[in-house]
Amino acid sequence: MNVANRTCACGFWELVGIPCRHAVATLGYRHKNPEQFVDECYSRKSYELCYENAISAINGKEMWTEVESEEILPPNYKSGLGRPKKPRIREFDENGGRMRRPGVTYRCTKCDKISHNKRKCKSDVQHPEAAKRQVNLN
Repeated sequence: MNVANRTCACGFWELVGIPCRHAVATLGYRHKNPEQFVDECYSRKSYELCYENAISAINGKEMWTEVESEEILPPNYKSGLGRPKKPRIREFDENGGRMRRPGVTYRCTKCDKISHNKRKCKSDVQHPEAAKRQVNLN
């Protein structure tokens, strides 16, 4: 770290012009403001100088001059070399939900109907058969 040359071993300060976290720590240890060591190109004066010229609006597409040339087409599609990649097999919890066993029907332990579980059940009254099954599960 060289504060005088505004350099650091990580190279961020030289590349971007803003002190890296190592430089900020060093400047804080020396009780100096890191904002004073930011490159001049980030100053308000440089910004105003860069954008002082007004950019005029462009006419619409109808006002463009016609140019005679061939129509530009997209490049031809080329398939990649080698055998195509096989889709990878997903892990058990990767899909974000529980994987159901094929051929097994699930029954609600609240209303005793097939196609949903207790969490999604909208019934207010608990079915007596479902209550018996729920006792057996616990």
